[in-house]
Amino acid sequence: MVHSEQASKELGLSFMFSGIVEHSTQYIRRAVNELCAHQVCGILIHLPWEVDLRELHDVCRNVPLIAVDSDFGFECPSVFINQELGSREATRHLLRLGHRKIAHLRGPVPWRAAKLRSIGWKKELKAARLPLGPVVDGDWTAESGFEAARKLISDHWGKFTAVVVANDQMALGAIRAFEENSIRIPQNISLVGFDDIPEAGFFRPPLSTIKQDFAALGRLSVQCLMEQVDPTCTTSPTRTIQPYLIERESAAKPG
Repeated sequence: MVHSEQASKELGLSFMFSGIVEHSTQYIRRAVNELCAHQVCGILIHLPWEVDLRELHDVCRNVPLIAVDSDFGFECPSVFINQELGSREATRHLLRLGHRKIAHLRGPVPWRAAKLRSIGWKKELKAARLPLGPVVDGDWTAESGFEAARKLISDHWGKFTAVVVANDQMALGAIRAFEENSIRIPQNISLVGFDDIPEAGFFRPPLSTIKQDFAALGRLSVQCLMEQVDPTCTTSPTRTIQPYLIERESAAKPG
Protein backbone atom coordinates (compact mmCIF):
# COMPACT_ATOMS: atom_id res chain seq x y z
CA MET A 1 0.00 0.00 0.00
CA VAL A 2 3.04 2.29 0.19
CA HIS A 3 2.88 2.88 -3.57
CA SER A 4 -0.86 3.65 -3.36
CA GLU A 5 -0.14 6.24 -0.67
CA GLN A 6 2.54 7.84 -2.84
CA ALA A 7 0.21 7.91 -5.87
CA SER A 8 -2.51 9.53 -3.72
CA LYS A 9 -0.14 12.24 -2.51
CA GLU A 10 0.88 13.02 -6.08
CA LEU A 11 -2.79 13.73 -6.83
CA GLY A 12 -3.13 15.91 -3.74
CA LEU A 13 -5.26 13.36 -1.89
CA SER A 14 -5.12 12.28 1.74
CA PHE A 15 -4.56 8.58 2.41
CA MET A 16 -5.81 6.66 5.46
CA PHE A 17 -4.62 3.19 6.38
CA SER A 18 -6.50 0.57 8.40
CA GLY A 19 -4.73 -2.70 9.16
CA ILE A 20 -6.45 -6.06 9.59
CA VAL A 21 -5.02 -8.31 12.29
CA GLU A 22 -7.14 -11.43 11.73
CA HIS A 23 -8.38 -13.29 8.66
CA SER A 24 -12.07 -12.85 9.47
CA THR A 25 -14.95 -10.94 7.92
CA GLN A 26 -15.62 -9.41 11.35
CA TYR A 27 -12.28 -7.59 11.44
CA ILE A 28 -12.45 -6.66 7.77
CA ARG A 29 -15.97 -5.26 8.19
CA ARG A 30 -14.81 -3.28 11.24
CA ALA A 31 -11.92 -1.75 9.29
CA VAL A 32 -14.22 -0.79 6.40
CA ASN A 33 -16.79 0.73 8.76
CA GLU A 34 -14.04 2.76 10.41
CA LEU A 35 -12.97 4.19 7.07
CA CYS A 36 -16.56 4.90 6.02
CA ALA A 37 -17.08 6.78 9.29
CA HIS A 38 -14.39 9.23 8.13
CA GLN A 39 -16.42 9.87 4.94
CA VAL A 40 -13.67 8.70 2.61
CA CYS A 41 -14.29 9.08 -1.12
CA GLY A 42 -13.31 5.46 -1.76
CA ILE A 43 -11.56 2.41 -0.35
CA LEU A 44 -8.72 0.26 -1.67
CA ILE A 45 -8.67 -3.21 -0.13
CA HIS A 46 -5.73 -5.58 -0.43
CA LEU A 47 -6.38 -8.99 1.13
CA PRO A 48 -3.83 -11.73 0.44
CA TRP A 49 -6.16 -14.48 1.68
CA GLU A 50 -9.24 -15.90 0.00
CA VAL A 51 -12.19 -14.47 1.96
CA ASP A 52 -15.86 -14.27 0.95
CA LEU A 53 -16.73 -10.61 1.42
CA ARG A 54 -20.11 -10.46 -0.31
CA GLU A 55 -21.61 -8.84 2.78
CA LEU A 56 -19.35 -5.82 2.21
CA HIS A 57 -21.26 -5.14 -0.98
CA ASP A 58 -24.08 -3.66 1.10
CA VAL A 59 -21.82 -1.94 3.64
CA CYS A 60 -20.04 -0.04 0.86
CA ARG A 61 -23.08 0.65 -1.30
CA ASN A 62 -22.31 4.40 -1.54
CA VAL A 63 -18.52 4.20 -1.34
CA PRO A 64 -16.44 3.02 -4.32
CA LEU A 65 -14.50 -0.14 -3.42
CA ILE A 66 -11.42 -1.31 -5.34
CA ALA A 67 -10.01 -4.82 -4.99
CA VAL A 68 -6.21 -4.62 -5.07
CA ASP A 69 -4.88 -8.00 -6.22
CA SER A 70 -7.73 -9.58 -4.23
CA ASP A 71 -10.87 -11.62 -4.79
CA PHE A 72 -13.89 -10.68 -2.66
CA GLY A 73 -16.39 -13.19 -4.02
CA PHE A 74 -18.36 -10.52 -5.90
CA GLU A 75 -17.73 -8.33 -8.92
CA CYS A 76 -16.19 -4.95 -8.23
CA PRO A 77 -13.56 -2.72 -9.85
CA SER A 78 -10.21 -4.48 -9.51
CA VAL A 79 -6.51 -4.19 -10.21
CA PHE A 80 -4.71 -7.52 -10.45
CA ILE A 81 -1.19 -8.80 -10.92
CA ASN A 82 -1.46 -11.94 -13.04
CA GLN A 83 0.04 -14.34 -10.51
CA GLU A 84 -0.78 -17.46 -12.52
CA LEU A 85 0.90 -16.10 -15.65
CA GLY A 86 4.01 -15.22 -13.67
CA SER A 87 4.38 -18.76 -12.39
CA ARG A 88 3.75 -20.16 -15.86
CA GLU A 89 6.54 -17.93 -17.18
CA ALA A 90 8.91 -19.16 -14.46
CA THR A 91 8.12 -22.77 -15.37
CA ARG A 92 8.33 -22.02 -19.10
CA HIS A 93 11.81 -20.55 -18.63
CA LEU A 94 12.99 -23.80 -17.06
CA LEU A 95 11.35 -25.82 -19.82
CA ARG A 96 13.12 -23.72 -22.45
CA LEU A 97 16.41 -24.52 -20.73
CA GLY A 98 15.65 -28.23 -21.13
CA HIS A 99 14.34 -29.21 -17.69
CA ARG A 100 11.63 -31.90 -17.67
CA LYS A 101 11.42 -32.69 -13.95
CA ILE A 102 10.41 -29.51 -12.14
CA ALA A 103 9.52 -29.36 -8.44
CA HIS A 104 7.60 -26.62 -6.66
CA LEU A 105 8.10 -24.96 -3.28
CA ARG A 106 4.59 -23.67 -2.63
CA GLY A 107 3.49 -20.77 -0.45
CA PRO A 108 0.88 -21.07 2.32
CA VAL A 109 -2.30 -22.55 0.84
CA PRO A 110 -4.82 -20.02 2.28
CA TRP A 111 -3.06 -17.23 0.39
CA ARG A 112 -4.52 -16.36 -2.99
CA ALA A 113 -1.09 -15.71 -4.57
CA ALA A 114 0.25 -19.08 -3.40
CA LYS A 115 -2.73 -20.87 -4.91
CA LEU A 116 -2.51 -19.06 -8.26
CA ARG A 117 1.26 -19.53 -8.54
CA SER A 118 0.83 -23.23 -7.88
CA ILE A 119 -1.89 -23.42 -10.54
CA GLY A 120 0.42 -21.69 -13.03
CA TRP A 121 3.20 -24.23 -12.41
CA LYS A 122 0.75 -27.11 -12.87
CA LYS A 123 -0.82 -25.71 -16.04
CA GLU A 124 2.52 -25.09 -17.73
CA LEU A 125 3.75 -28.63 -17.03
CA LYS A 126 0.44 -30.09 -18.21
CA ALA A 127 0.61 -27.98 -21.38
CA ALA A 128 4.06 -29.49 -22.00
CA ARG A 129 2.58 -32.97 -21.32
CA LEU A 130 4.96 -33.53 -18.44
CA PRO A 131 4.23 -35.05 -15.02
CA LEU A 132 4.08 -32.77 -12.00
CA GLY A 133 7.21 -32.77 -9.91
CA PRO A 134 7.22 -33.01 -6.11
CA VAL A 135 5.61 -30.21 -4.05
CA VAL A 136 6.63 -29.05 -0.57
CA ASP A 137 4.88 -26.22 1.29
CA GLY A 138 6.43 -23.20 2.98
CA ASP A 139 5.12 -20.02 4.59
CA TRP A 140 6.91 -17.31 2.49
CA THR A 141 9.89 -17.12 4.92
CA ALA A 142 13.52 -18.00 4.17
CA GLU A 143 13.44 -20.46 7.07
CA SER A 144 10.50 -22.34 5.55
CA GLY A 145 12.26 -22.39 2.17
CA PHE A 146 15.31 -23.90 3.86
CA GLU A 147 13.23 -26.64 5.50
CA ALA A 148 11.20 -27.28 2.33
CA ALA A 149 14.36 -27.69 0.25
CA ARG A 150 15.79 -30.09 2.84
CA LYS A 151 12.61 -32.15 2.51
CA LEU A 152 12.95 -32.12 -1.28
CA ILE A 153 16.49 -33.42 -0.95
CA SER A 154 15.69 -36.12 1.61
CA ASP A 155 12.40 -37.36 0.12
CA HIS A 156 12.58 -36.60 -3.60
CA TRP A 157 16.23 -36.45 -4.70
CA GLY A 158 16.56 -37.59 -8.31
CA LYS A 159 12.95 -36.64 -9.11
CA PHE A 160 13.70 -33.02 -10.07
CA THR A 161 16.38 -30.97 -11.80
CA ALA A 162 14.80 -27.57 -11.22
CA VAL A 163 12.51 -25.83 -8.73
CA VAL A 164 9.89 -23.11 -9.12
CA VAL A 165 9.82 -21.32 -5.76
CA ALA A 166 6.74 -19.37 -4.61
CA ASN A 167 8.73 -16.30 -3.56
CA ASP A 168 12.27 -14.97 -3.32
CA GLN A 169 12.59 -15.30 0.46
CA MET A 170 11.83 -19.01 0.28
CA ALA A 171 14.32 -19.26 -2.61
CA LEU A 172 16.98 -17.70 -0.37
CA GLY A 173 16.43 -20.42 2.24
CA ALA A 174 16.39 -23.11 -0.44
CA ILE A 175 19.75 -21.94 -1.81
CA ARG A 176 21.25 -22.31 1.66
CA ALA A 177 19.83 -25.83 2.05
CA PHE A 178 21.20 -26.96 -1.30
CA GLU A 179 24.57 -25.38 -0.54
CA GLU A 180 24.80 -27.21 2.81
CA ASN A 181 24.19 -30.47 0.96
CA SER A 182 26.95 -29.72 -1.59
CA ILE A 183 24.37 -29.26 -4.35
CA ARG A 184 25.49 -26.47 -6.65
CA ILE A 185 23.15 -23.94 -8.26
CA PRO A 186 22.73 -23.88 -11.21
CA GLN A 187 25.20 -26.69 -12.05
CA ASN A 188 23.15 -29.37 -10.25
CA ILE A 189 19.78 -27.71 -9.62
CA SER A 190 18.15 -24.64 -11.17
CA LEU A 191 15.92 -22.24 -9.23
CA VAL A 192 13.45 -19.51 -10.21
CA GLY A 193 11.82 -17.31 -7.57
CA PHE A 194 8.94 -14.83 -7.57
CA ASP A 195 8.74 -11.11 -6.61
CA ASP A 196 12.19 -9.73 -7.56
CA ILE A 197 12.85 -8.30 -4.12
CA PRO A 198 15.70 -5.72 -4.07
CA GLU A 199 18.14 -8.29 -2.66
CA ALA A 200 17.43 -10.94 -5.34
CA GLY A 201 20.26 -9.78 -7.59
CA PHE A 202 22.71 -10.15 -4.68
CA PHE A 203 21.90 -13.75 -3.77
CA ARG A 204 24.63 -16.30 -4.42
CA PRO A 205 24.04 -17.00 -7.23
CA PRO A 206 21.93 -14.00 -8.32
CA LEU A 207 18.32 -15.21 -8.50
CA SER A 208 16.29 -15.56 -11.67
CA THR A 209 12.81 -14.48 -10.66
CA ILE A 210 9.45 -13.08 -11.70
CA LYS A 211 9.10 -9.33 -11.23
CA GLN A 212 5.89 -7.84 -9.86
CA ASP A 213 5.54 -4.11 -10.54
CA PHE A 214 4.18 -2.93 -7.18
CA ALA A 215 4.59 0.73 -8.14
CA ALA A 216 2.29 0.20 -11.14
CA LEU A 217 -0.16 -1.66 -8.89
CA GLY A 218 -0.33 1.34 -6.55
CA ARG A 219 -0.73 3.89 -9.35
CA LEU A 220 -3.41 1.92 -11.17
CA SER A 221 -5.32 1.24 -7.95
CA VAL A 222 -5.61 4.95 -7.17
CA GLN A 223 -6.39 5.75 -10.83
CA CYS A 224 -9.12 3.12 -10.85
CA LEU A 225 -10.59 4.56 -7.66
CA MET A 226 -10.63 8.10 -9.06
CA GLU A 227 -12.40 6.84 -12.17
CA GLN A 228 -15.09 5.21 -10.03
CA VAL A 229 -15.61 8.49 -8.17
CA ASP A 230 -16.13 10.29 -11.50
CA PRO A 231 -19.71 9.53 -12.65
CA THR A 232 -18.85 10.33 -16.27
CA CYS A 233 -16.07 7.74 -16.47
CA THR A 234 -16.69 4.84 -18.87
CA THR A 235 -13.33 3.02 -18.75
CA SER A 236 -13.03 -0.65 -17.83
CA PRO A 237 -13.30 -1.24 -14.06
CA THR A 238 -10.69 -4.02 -14.13
CA ARG A 239 -6.96 -3.69 -14.85
CA THR A 240 -4.39 -6.47 -15.06
CA ILE A 241 -0.61 -6.07 -14.67
CA GLN A 242 1.57 -8.68 -16.36
CA PRO A 243 4.62 -9.83 -14.35
CA TYR A 244 7.75 -10.78 -16.28
CA LEU A 245 10.91 -12.83 -15.96
CA ILE A 246 14.17 -11.35 -14.72
CA GLU A 247 16.83 -13.78 -15.94
CA ARG A 248 19.93 -14.07 -13.78
CA GLU A 249 22.31 -16.90 -12.87
CA SER A 250 20.30 -19.37 -10.74
CA ALA A 251 18.85 -21.24 -13.71
CA ALA A 252 20.75 -23.02 -16.50
CA LYS A 253 20.53 -26.08 -18.69
CA PRO A 254 20.34 -29.38 -16.78
CA GLY A 255 23.74 -30.59 -15.64
